[in-house]
Amino acid sequence: GVCQVSTTLYNALLLANFVPSAHKHTLACSYVEPGFDAMVAYGTSDLTFTNDTDYPIYISAMVVDKTVTMTVYGVTNGYTVSRESEHTRTPFDTVFVVDETLSDGEEKVLCNGSDGIVSKAYLCYYDGDKLIERRLIRTDVYKKVDKIIASNGNTSAQD
Repeated sequence: GVCQVSTTLYNALLLANFVPSAHKHTLACSYVEPGFDAMVAYGTSDLTFTNDTDYPIYISAMVVDKTVTMTVYGVTNGYTVSRESEHTRTPFDTVFVVDETLSDGEEKVLCNGSDGIVSKAYLCYYDGDKLIERRLIRTDVYKKVDKIIASNGNTSAQD
């Protein structure tokens, strides 16, 4: 849950025209596009940013029905900012292993799979409908992890 909150703040800061320093997750997240996550871990990884404007900013955070919304208030830069992710996926494989303690036909997922992803994250600046700038802000590689399923070896799932 903490990473989801930091990811929400990270994206609010991006849309407010700040480029925070963030760390990616090892595996791709299900709750945000690749390249727009912000992992935090006590003592090792923080989300940081600098207010490089000449004016103060105000960050509002609100939770309604398990949904976190963050808004950054300050002087506008005059553009509408949007996020764009380009990515390629390497699908995870499914690997079957034998566990003779399982009953015939019984299967047990030992590890859920996760696609490998190479991503590029961009901020796009618009003046009305006109794209003014498309800026690359990060390139990330997320690890591929194969799905591992155990069975006693007497099932047809491996065929």
